[in-house]
Amino acid sequence: MENIGWKPGLESGLNVWNAKWMNGVTPEPQDRLLDPAFIFLGTLQVRELWKSDLTWNAPLVRTLFKEQDAERIIASTLCMSRKQDAVFWPLTNDGVYSVKSGYGIAFMEFFEKKGTIKDKSRISMTGRGFCKSRLWSLPGPNLWKILIWKIITNTLPVGFEFQKRSIEGNHICRMCLEDQSYSETIEHIFRDCGLSVRVWAGSLLGIRVEGVTMVPLSERIINWLRYLEKMEDGERRVLVFLATLWGLWTTRNNAVFKGDRVIPSVLLESIANNVDIYLQAMRKKKEHSEKVLGQAMPSIGGNETRAIKDGFPVYMVGGRDQCRRIRVKVDAGWSKNLAAGIGWVAYDGEGIMFEHGSRKITAESALHAEALGILAVIQWAAGKGFLHLEVVSDCLPLLCQIAGYAGVNHVVKGILQDLKGLYACFHCLGFSYIARNLNAVAHGLASRAMRL
Repeated sequence: MENIGWKPGLESGLNVWNAKWMNGVTPEPQDRLLDPAFIFLGTLQVRELWKSDLTWNAPLVRTLFKEQDAERIIASTLCMSRKQDAVFWPLTNDGVYSVKSGYGIAFMEFFEKKGTIKDKSRISMTGRGFCKSRLWSLPGPNLWKILIWKIITNTLPVGFEFQKRSIEGNHICRMCLEDQSYSETIEHIFRDCGLSVRVWAGSLLGIRVEGVTMVPLSERIINWLRYLEKMEDGERRVLVFLATLWGLWTTRNNAVFKGDRVIPSVLLESIANNVDIYLQAMRKKKEHSEKVLGQAMPSIGGNETRAIKDGFPVYMVGGRDQCRRIRVKVDAGWSKNLAAGIGWVAYDGEGIMFEHGSRKITAESALHAEALGILAVIQWAAGKGFLHLEVVSDCLPLLCQIAGYAGVNHVVKGILQDLKGLYACFHCLGFSYIARNLNAVAHGLASRAMRL
């Protein structure tokens, strides 16, 4: 239960200091509040941080919490359609628990107890999150990533591990090019073996394995991946790196079980072929996905319809024959200091602009800002009494979440619930995608509002 997060409802009974209600964590209080004189604040509830109009009481929030946490709280949005507190799982994007995320926690706890990892950031590609989360998001087949996982966790079945367990057999490296007897360890296979040294030197990745024996191989692999990702053409370099590790492992297996011997040039050619095969498969997968997305979708029940307009995905609520509507282009800008701005431009049925607007807001992420922008546009249109509305955005991930093509991120789930509550205000409501360069006016308004 300690990893469960909470989304406050309008009738929230969450304790400010005990519950993980700030995007899955408990906000940190100001140092002066730790004084016993402020013990009366111990029963403070989240709903007491709101003003009468259900917006955050910014001065109170900044008084109670440290600056970074206070700004994150003020940037968050309350779901007006949810009265009770809701549970969510903060370690997944959609807020739903998965075995994979639970395994990541078990992995962390195991290594912390074992003492292998003293700092969580040491096993993270970016200093945040879990090693497993970053690993599985890398390009490449899962088999390659599983191999890296086993290297990091020291669970590969190599000769040295058999020898430690008193298992009889030949425990020396079978793929060494020299006729010398080296114990088959994970470090030797992927770093110290004569074949490995030649393969890394010929891979053109800029990686040198000589003279790094003082650094554990698991840490070195993470550092190499971080280094390759930041380089030009980083995705392909990471693929080559993963393919090289996989090639060395399969070569070792062939040497052990089949007695095969491979020279470095042949192995390097095989590695390049594996990378090309993967990239070709990904291109075909992308083409297939775009083809499926470009096909008209059947009715999904009720008055909701998925369709295609001008080659872009559209999501409509209402009768398809009621197509006469105003068109509003909306965009949002966001910066890492949580400052954001939204801008929108409204066009009539003849394509003539008749109104526009912008506003500075705070948001937790770019996706959050885009969702707030769409919500603001729909609230504006409902207040004006428009019955036929098409909302146009350049944020395809958010549109896919609205239409049900993709899972909903827990940060915007409450906003999308409020959006659905406004559907009844319209006879026909549509969402469509537009390229960024065709949404320049709304983008300019949002950028200018963000800088105010």
